[in-house]
Amino acid sequence: NLGSEISGMLSNFLVKKLPRVSLIIPALNEEKRIAKVIIQAQKVPEIKEIVVVDDGSRDKTAKIAEELGTEVIKHHKNLGKGEALKTGISHSKGDILLFLDADLMNIEPKKIRALILPILKDKADFTKAIFTRARGRVTEFAVKPMMQVLYPENHKFKQPISGQFAGRKNFLEKIQIEPRWGIDISIFLDAIKQGQRVLEVNIGELI
Repeated sequence: NLGSEISGMLSNFLVKKLPRVSLIIPALNEEKRIAKVIIQAQKVPEIKEIVVVDDGSRDKTAKIAEELGTEVIKHHKNLGKGEALKTGISHSKGDILLFLDADLMNIEPKKIRALILPILKDKADFTKAIFTRARGRVTEFAVKPMMQVLYPENHKFKQPISGQFAGRKNFLEKIQIEPRWGIDISIFLDAIKQGQRVLEVNIGELI
């Protein structure tokens, strides 16, 4: 009947409009750890694509990632994390892009999902992980005071530096990403300056 037909059309429309999530993993000589990250990410139903950017590795990083069924983009030499992120952004098909480091030893699906759900639910445009660490936080102690001076209105953020973050592709593909150093903090600051709804997500301990 007409009601069923309209309901079916509406369901198909909603399914087609659901944002697609792509995971980008920049990696350099991570043959001992990258499998853990990929396998845990593959358990997250919202992630429809995993792109590993092998930034000039000299070990089996790319081979392991390929054997696990991910798309692997290879740099012939080490170009730096910034270039790896740009490569991942340009090759990904998702509306929402999630970035994870390749050496996370205790990552798990619930921690990964926590970063993308606020964007999927349209409660944020950009999310960044905050977490406790098993090692020192010297960098954070240097960066946070700097942010309080340069961006006093945004001193509320607890952990400015984090390689685990997610954002909308239409924002990420337009910003200027530095080729080597300071990538994470520069993307975070661009999100603030361009009026993205930024949300810090506590994912617990990260090793």
